[in-house]
Amino acid sequence: MNAGFDVEASTPRAHPMTKRPPPRRPSIDLFERSKAADDQLTEHVENLLKDTTIPIHARAVISLLLDERRRQMAMLDKLRELCDDTGLLKAEMQNFRGLLPLSQQCSTPSSDVNSGYASTMPTVEADSVERKERERSVVIANIPESNMRLPSERVDEDVSRTRTLSD
Repeated sequence: MNAGFDVEASTPRAHPMTKRPPPRRPSIDLFERSKAADDQLTEHVENLLKDTTIPIHARAVISLLLDERRRQMAMLDKLRELCDDTGLLKAEMQNFRGLLPLSQQCSTPSSDVNSGYASTMPTVEADSVERKERERSVVIANIPESNMRLPSERVDEDVSRTRTLSD
């Protein structure tokens, strides 16, 4: 099949343990941007687009690629901004995490001073949903509570009743 060419005789097999992974491509820093290289590339592309010996369809593809590159550069600029903002937010979070133990120490009441106050506070487990709703609600005299089934319907009915009262 190989026309008299013996593969095994001409190429020795490598030892299975000496197999190396393929070399890695050099990494590209997406955030490094050279103004001179950008200007030079733009100049070369403009020269290609002006060249009438290049077919029109090839110039159209070059133009499209240049537009895509410009769009990609704009997106990379936005990505840089987001990365910078993310770094600032992470630093602020670390700052707040450092302050959290201090605020918990300051806000923890001593058992001697606030023992009476703590015993009168209802626990979260004991509060019902209705009680929480009533605590945060506003009660207006002579307006009956809505009996609608859905919360959105109750809100709509309450809004219409308060509007008629204020008109």
